[in-house]
Amino acid sequence: MRNKRSGFIRLILVIIVVILILSYFGVNLRGIVNSPAGQDNMSFVRETGLKIWHFCLDIWNQYLRGPVTQVWQFIRISLGQITSKIPR
Repeated sequence: MRNKRSGFIRLILVIIVVILILSYFGVNLRGIVNSPAGQDNMSFVRETGLKIWHFCLDIWNQYLRGPVTQVWQFIRISLGQITSKIPR
């Protein structure tokens, strides 16, 4: 659990440091985001992200859902049999 927390904290610290460095060099993030080019880039990233997400969902639903569900059910049944044999 410690590794996940330290990774998240590290990510937050990196983001803060990047923002501070950009501020030091006088980069106005609000101006960049509100500019026409910034809006166009954000729109492009959003559209591309949605296309990738829908592609992944299609792959999951068409090819992976059935086999993964069967493997997961096998694991659950196997673990249930193992845990039922453990004396309490």
